Amino acid sequence: GAPEEGEELALAASLWLWDYLRRSGAGGFFVALSGGADSACVLLLLAFTCHRVMQTVGPLLQQLQQQQQQQQQQQQQTPGPPPQQNALQKGAPRGPQGGPQGGPLLEGPQGGPQGGPQGGPQGGPQGGPQGGPLLEGPQGGPPGGPLLEGPPGGPPGGPCWSVLRDLERVLGLKAGAPGFPKSGKDLCSLLLHSCYMSSSCSSSKSRELSSKLARELGSCHGIVGIDPAVAACLQTAAAALGGAPRFAAQGGTLQEDLVLQNLQARTRMLLSYLFAQLLPIARQGGAEGPRGPPGGPLGFDLGAPGGAPWGPRGPLLVVATGNADETVFGYYTKYDCSSGDINPIGTLNKKNVRKVLQWAAEKEPLKCGVVREILLQQPSAELRPPTATAAAAAAAAQTDEAEMGLSYDELSLFNFLRFNLRWDSGDSGG
Repeated sequence: GAPEEGEELALAASLWLWDYLRRSGAGGFFVALSGGADSACVLLLLAFTCHRVMQTVGPLLQQLQQQQQQQQQQQQQTPGPPPQQNALQKGAPRGPQGGPQGGPLLEGPQGGPQGGPQGGPQGGPQGGPQGGPLLEGPQGGPPGGPLLEGPPGGPPGGPCWSVLRDLERVLGLKAGAPGFPKSGKDLCSLLLHSCYMSSSCSSSKSRELSSKLARELGSCHGIVGIDPAVAACLQTAAAALGGAPRFAAQGGTLQEDLVLQNLQARTRMLLSYLFAQLLPIARQGGAEGPRGPPGGPLGFDLGAPGGAPWGPRGPLLVVATGNADETVFGYYTKYDCSSGDINPIGTLNKKNVRKVLQWAAEKEPLKCGVVREILLQQPSAELRPPTATAAAAAAAAQTDEAEMGLSYDELSLFNFLRFNLRWDSGDSGG
């Protein structure tokens, strides 16, 4: 049947995200997680993209595995030393028992006609290059790749083959090579990078939810404290201006309070771009750093599937996490985590975001249980310090809807009227 709305949104986003990544030359994605619905939705969409890619290339990887097994069996049955790789790549005339020119194992039984299956010319796979090895791939692909001509008997270079070639290029790994992903979660651990950037205003619950989400999806996750960076900025301001701002709860004005909130938010964007450039270096072993597990001490878990050393080939795309409702209303900080290279939820309202989360919590391939906990949380920026007593904390709790003076349902309705029915404040509605 037709996909439900949450899945439909995820399918559309996955196509765009993969196309953007493969064209960009980047090595993956970076997301600043807050423990809230918006950043969770972004990471879920990225994870779904990884699963879709692996679902697409899965049959081709199975074909590669079968061909490798057949090659090993043939080599075990054929006496003599294994052929030299350079001879295979050059297409030198060879083949067991002096068969005609052609790629290894593709000359048919006991030197069949022209070597290739179904009479393919010069032994190349399905009319491929002369003397190409079995695992070279169509049209002169690099050694180690499968034939991968798409559906059985189909022409080389089909859409599935194109996706695999793009994946090999993004990862810098050949299909079948050690460390090449075998599942959607494996690919998540290579392409997805996330970080919870905590401050003195952050809650332990949001930190816990971020770590759980990253762990369930397979993201390379880290926890970083931003208080030293914020303090350095405030020291610079104090030296230049003779004083530092204070939160309203500490006796400051509302304007000072907003300054301190925005400083925290913008620090997170600055660090997002820093980590997007440094993480590929660190994962390749070019920088020493903490390797604690997600949810543990400060630092990143830099591992890859099976513990194989690996790092993205290029810098990461910073993925923004601002939804359309907050952007239209103006309830966001310029150049915080609402800013980035791309934003897959930039046109989704809060209702759309929740629909994606509800679908991802219940349905394969994600079926992410922690999302149910995230859906139960009150949306909060967590940019003001906690108060001393529980009663005061409850009274001063910072929630998005209280600060906006609107519920997200009301805000979504206003945006629907504005964009779909072209209403604005000057319309009478008649």
